[in-house]
Amino acid sequence: MRKAIQSKKERRKSDAYTFIRQLNSFLKNQGDNVILKKLHGREGYYDPPTEEVVVDYRKEFLSTLVHEVLHHLHPDWSESKVINKEHELMNTISVRQCKNMIVMIARYI
Repeated sequence: MRKAIQSKKERRKSDAYTFIRQLNSFLKNQGDNVILKKLHGREGYYDPPTEEVVVDYRKEFLSTLVHEVLHHLHPDWSESKVINKEHELMNTISVRQCKNMIVMIARYI
């Protein structure tokens, strides 16, 4: 039983590392497509035709960016699957990974 729990934890860590690499690649190649603006009634959205990620910088910026980039990376996923993965990633990443993500974001947008 303990092995199964450890492997699930390790899988989540691996998923977090993978996502952070994908986020870095997205920002490096399409950082101009991340738009920060004041939105009313929503925290962010992903526009598939233009591949723009729009995030309200006044709200939960990092988790919203993660959520919208997940939409970009996995356009076939349902909203509930994206939400679940966002929560899983945000609960798995370490403080150091969070800081690195913020530095990455600041570098490219």
